[in-house]
Amino acid sequence: MHRSPAAADVEAVSRLEAVPKILDTVVHLTGMRFVAVARVTDADWTACAVHDAMGFGLAPGDELELGTTLCDQVRQQREPVVFGHASRHPLYAEHPTPRRYGLESYISVPIQRGDGRIFGTLCAIDSRPADLDNPGILRTFELFADLIGTQLDAEERLAASESALTTALDVAQVRERLIAEVSQDFKAPIQAVLMDAYLIRERAGDDPELRARVRAIEANAWTMATLLDDIVDVSHRRLSDGVPLVQKSAEHITQECERVVAQVAARHPLRPLAASIEIRHPVDCDLPRIGQLLVILATHALAHGDVRRTARIDARTDGTTLRLSALLAGGDFGPEAFARLFEPALPLARRADGAQDAPGWDLFIAAEIARAHGGRLDTEVDSAGTQLVFSMPCRADRKVPASEAPGHAQA
Repeated sequence: MHRSPAAADVEAVSRLEAVPKILDTVVHLTGMRFVAVARVTDADWTACAVHDAMGFGLAPGDELELGTTLCDQVRQQREPVVFGHASRHPLYAEHPTPRRYGLESYISVPIQRGDGRIFGTLCAIDSRPADLDNPGILRTFELFADLIGTQLDAEERLAASESALTTALDVAQVRERLIAEVSQDFKAPIQAVLMDAYLIRERAGDDPELRARVRAIEANAWTMATLLDDIVDVSHRRLSDGVPLVQKSAEHITQECERVVAQVAARHPLRPLAASIEIRHPVDCDLPRIGQLLVILATHALAHGDVRRTARIDARTDGTTLRLSALLAGGDFGPEAFARLFEPALPLARRADGAQDAPGWDLFIAAEIARAHGGRLDTEVDSAGTQLVFSMPCRADRKVPASEAPGHAQA
């Protein structure tokens, strides 16, 4: 059955897990009782998601006459419209839209897609006045609108990838399903962190230290979103064709390993972690991807080992081989679970309790990075626990350019 473009967009917004939380947060932040994500074109206005505690009477899929809305002005000018008390406002006291709908307070910001198109607006209205003078409120609306636009783009890319599965090879199908899993797993926690950070920052008052800390949280959340794009890039395109290998000096590889270990340790301050880094030879590699792989190994060493024992990270070269390992002290994936990393039919189904079977998508990504470097990912089990071990030749088979610029991976 053919769906109209408006119906398709309403359905796309309904799939975004963050939207109900965004609407609730806007109500909490502003005190306004009606909030909506609207699809706005040059021909129509359609509600895609609604929080209506005012009894305005709109539901997802309902339309308003475009010319009676201020959202049309927002779409055309690509600028927000904000007023907190229409009857006292020099411009909007006599404007037909507030009068028609009985509005005293109004705020609307454009939702823009990655290619520059305006999807619509994030808007809030109320028949009562509201205090909207705080510039942080408008900034929060704009950040939420950016998040919605970004997620709509991600949904569109995911839909295109799923469509391609019908003609892809089995291994390509698995990778596309993997991308979907990664995207879904990351969305909810990133969005929750961002929304909580916005609320805390708006309540921080004049405390500069608290506001700075919240901004750092926001920056890290956006970094995680960027890392998600990197993972999709690695699993879907770059690792399929091989990664660019550049000769990196021992010094820069050491710096990257130390940076990754420090960041992982900082995120698990109560877990004992020891590291031994002895990189003495240059290596032909994609250093950001090597850093990403070490992040995965180090994180699993902390997540799956015995919390009472010291996890150990080891990075070294012997002149011919780069070896990175992480000891899951007292922990063990088991050989059968680890072996599934290398099977084309990677199981992505979740258990009844909602958890995903170990080792999970991130170790699959690590295995793909290893493969792209002509290396391998293995386990070594002894009385101390399980070691996750990555090894690769220091020199690539093909000629690579030399570079002294250190790379960076997101930990």
